[in-house]
Amino acid sequence: CMVRLRRDFLVEDALAEIARQTLADLFKPLRVFFIGEEGVDAGGLTKEFFALVIERLFDPQFGMFVFKEETRVWWFNPASLEEASEFKLVGVLLGLAVYNGVLLDLAFPHALYKKLLGRPLALADLADLSPDTERGLSSLLHFEGPGEVEDVFGLNFEAVYDCFGTPRSQELKPGGRSEAVTASNRREYVDRLVDWMLNGSVASQFEPFRDGFLMMFDPAGLLRLLTPRELEVLVVGSPVLDFEALERVAQYQGGYTPQSQAIQWFWQVLKEWDEPTKRQFLKFVTGSDRSPIGGLSKLRFTVQRQGPDGIQLPTSHTCFNVLLLPDYSSRGKMRDRLLTAIANAEGFGLK
Repeated sequence: CMVRLRRDFLVEDALAEIARQTLADLFKPLRVFFIGEEGVDAGGLTKEFFALVIERLFDPQFGMFVFKEETRVWWFNPASLEEASEFKLVGVLLGLAVYNGVLLDLAFPHALYKKLLGRPLALADLADLSPDTERGLSSLLHFEGPGEVEDVFGLNFEAVYDCFGTPRSQELKPGGRSEAVTASNRREYVDRLVDWMLNGSVASQFEPFRDGFLMMFDPAGLLRLLTPRELEVLVVGSPVLDFEALERVAQYQGGYTPQSQAIQWFWQVLKEWDEPTKRQFLKFVTGSDRSPIGGLSKLRFTVQRQGPDGIQLPTSHTCFNVLLLPDYSSRGKMRDRLLTAIANAEGFGLK
């Protein structure tokens, strides 16, 4: 499956190239070619392609998805003006990434993976999108006074939402705007509101997205064998990090060996860091803060000597999981230079 792209028109070309492929072509190994550039895709260009196109597609300015600051996850924009065909192509794109073994630096709520597998959703699934709403609805269900539910909460069977800065409302049932929420019907209200927020409000965006994603798997019924958590690992990787395993499989270039003093310091420093800093480092080197299926022992990771000691910071080639590490003269300098590098490497999804 050959995809030819212009960097200045990356999203347009990516969606057009995917749309012209036959289903049989999509199941072939993906090869990416950037027009006007030399280079053969040995995996690095494919990884770069997915990273760049996902970054742009999920830019809030693009309008297809919204970023929930409180929980740091992406969700469908219910007010999006994009056609259903565009959402289907985004679904195909994510399916292609999974099919080609590329992890995406993309945080979705767990509810998305349950929806893709056709699993039912409940109030608890709302916590990843709107914790305040989830807590408020839980309080409503458990309220026992003083006072009546309708007087204390003042709710009707309607949902209020924002549409490009303008408040809108949606009845949750016929005549819902004039039906008060009471102690006897509050469970119905919560169920209807949760269903609307997670399903109904984004049905025109999610359904084509789902259809596109499942194109890469459903013919063989593969997804039916997975749990939602297993599907999430396929898309974004595992949160479990074993840096001992990464050290065992690491490769070295440019004169470094496992016995090099700089390499000894590097692993000592890395293992001393707390979990968030280790995740920052992994993202700095690979573009993702999660491990692939099978753990970090399955990651092709290389440390390359980048000249002698100096003031320069470490850099990386995330497309190839390569760390370019100067041969620093002390363990303390190694630590400081690495921390400075990863702290100033702001990637997609980091605000």
